[in-house]
Amino acid sequence: MLSSKSNISLLALSLILLSCNKGDIAIPEPMKQAASADGLPETAESPATDVPETNNSETPLPVVETKTPEIVTTVPDPEPVITKTDPVPTPAPVPTPAPTPVPTPTPAPVEPVLLLSVDPGPYILKSQGSGRCLDVPYASSEVGLQLQIYDCGNNAAASQVFMIQHVGDNYFSITNAYNKLSLEVRSGAMASSTAVQQAPYTGKSYQQFSFHKNSDGTFVIKTRTGNFAVDVVAAGLGNGTRIQIYPPNNYTNENWTLNKP
Repeated sequence: MLSSKSNISLLALSLILLSCNKGDIAIPEPMKQAASADGLPETAESPATDVPETNNSETPLPVVETKTPEIVTTVPDPEPVITKTDPVPTPAPVPTPAPTPVPTPTPAPVEPVLLLSVDPGPYILKSQGSGRCLDVPYASSEVGLQLQIYDCGNNAAASQVFMIQHVGDNYFSITNAYNKLSLEVRSGAMASSTAVQQAPYTGKSYQQFSFHKNSDGTFVIKTRTGNFAVDVVAAGLGNGTRIQIYPPNNYTNENWTLNKP
C-alpha cells in the first residue's frame, strides 16, 4: 500500500518537473530536495522570465509561428517567334512552241526520158522489097510532086538524101536535103492509096511520121494520124514506082532500112 502511494507521488512530481523544464513554472526548492531524495533527476532551473501580468482567469495562448511560404516566380520561356514566310510561287513552265512544220515541196514532175526511135540526122531510105531507094524524081523542086523509088546511088547527094528531124512526141519530119521540101500526105487525106508528095514543112500532122523498128532492124514509117504506112505502090520493084500510104500489112514493100550517106 505504501509503495503505491510512493509511485503516485513520484509521477506527480515528474509531471511538475516536466512543466518546469518548459520554463512555465519555477521549481520550489523543497521539491527539488524531495525529488533528489526520491532519486528523481534534477532538472536545470530555467531562468526566470518576466511574464507580463495577465488576467488570472485567461490562459495565455501559445504563440504559433507561421511560416510564410516562399513564393517562387516561374518565368515562362519566351514563346518562339514564328516568322511566316509566304512561299514564292514557282512560275509555270513556259511550253516550248511546236516547230512550224515546213511543207515538203512537191517535186516537179519529171518528164520521162523519151527514147527516140531514130537519131535525127541525114539518111538514105532503102525499100526492103525492091532494094531501091526513096527518090525525088529528077531532083525536082516542084511542090506537090509524088515521090518514087529508084536505083540507089544515082544523084544521091541531091535526090536520095533526107534529113530526119524530131518535131515532138517521137514524131519526125522527113525533108529532102537538096530542095528542103518535106514529105506529106497529099491534101492531108487519110485514105488508102493517097500519094506521098513533097511540100514546104508547115507543122501539119500529115507532115509528121513515126518510125517503128522491126526485129530485123528495118522500120515501118507511119503517118501521125490515120495509122497508115508509107508504101511502095503494088509492091512494085522497078525504078519509078510511086510512093503512097496504105494500111500496115507486114509486107516488105512497107519496110525500110535507114543508112547514113
